Amino acid sequence: MKNFHKDLIWSVLLIVLSCAIYSYSGTFDSVSEAVHPLAKSSVYSRIWAVVLFVLALTLLVRTLKSRDEAKGAPLLTFASILSVAALVLYLYGLDYLGFAPCTAVFLTVLITYYHWLALNAEERANARMGVVAVKYFMMSAALTAIFYFIFGRVFSVYLPLGTLVEYLVY
Repeated sequence: MKNFHKDLIWSVLLIVLSCAIYSYSGTFDSVSEAVHPLAKSSVYSRIWAVVLFVLALTLLVRTLKSRDEAKGAPLLTFASILSVAALVLYLYGLDYLGFAPCTAVFLTVLITYYHWLALNAEERANARMGVVAVKYFMMSAALTAIFYFIFGRVFSVYLPLGTLVEYLVY
């Protein structure tokens, strides 16, 4: 498939996906007592939806301007399907599982997979991916805690708690 067609298809799909994510994130219940509209639990998802929209729009404009006719990589690879599926599952899982577990699992899965993908055949044979996954999970959990602190304590934006956590706690 030519690069032009591949980039055009991906940019349109990502624009549609970002609009769907943005509209769905409005259904998150706000646990915040803040009066400011930016202090709602849907803000985090909407920020990422806007970032995805801007990047997809940038890809679309660049694709239409360049019209690269060179033969490129296939449109669908396992890595691209995994990335998009993980993002969709992450954003839909926020409402049920909450921000902390979804973010830690999402980051761990993608970082571990792309780490494995970057290895050559000999390194893959000798890799202890379980140890690597645990290291990445600890890093993801720390990053999630930092995000939670920054958004919850500094900005007073309460991230989705999730219905499962609400059920277990309350």
